[in-house]
Amino acid sequence: MFKDGKRSGTGEMIFNQFNDLLNDYQPAKFVGEWKFNKRNGQGTMTWPDNSKFEGEWSNDFRVFGKLEMPDHNIYEGFFKSDQFHGVGKIHYEREGLVYEGMFSEGLASNIGKVTNKNLKQTYIGEIEELRQHGVGILIDHGSGMRYEGEFEDDIAVGEGTIIYQNGDTYQG
Repeated sequence: MFKDGKRSGTGEMIFNQFNDLLNDYQPAKFVGEWKFNKRNGQGTMTWPDNSKFEGEWSNDFRVFGKLEMPDHNIYEGFFKSDQFHGVGKIHYEREGLVYEGMFSEGLASNIGKVTNKNLKQTYIGEIEELRQHGVGILIDHGSGMRYEGEFEDDIAVGEGTIIYQNGDTYQG
């Protein structure tokens, strides 16, 4: 649909984007809402590497939605200048990890919640490269144990408290 000679309303467009690895142009497809020749409103963009974004667009930039990446990782949350920014969640499928927290200019903050689906554990606190690093709380959903204290590279160190499922506690 066009208005005043510009894409407006709902429509579909194929973009020819240059792929550095293949040294060739590849088609990417957008289906959704347009306003004054820019992606605006709800829309879905798919790329040749099987990446897919579904969500809200403003002035040709992603604002909020779900991005499925070629490595099967999935980000859900806010964007700013087309980068992860604000509250979000990223699923690392191969590792079985989910990070929830704040993002700034594409990077996860060093405080958040990391769930390890394989180990059935949830960690809330300071992190470094998705590892427990600093002060935090680790909950083991399998055993019902909870540890509150200091961590270094995913290992409890220093002062802390263990609370067992039956209510017993150890502090030291």
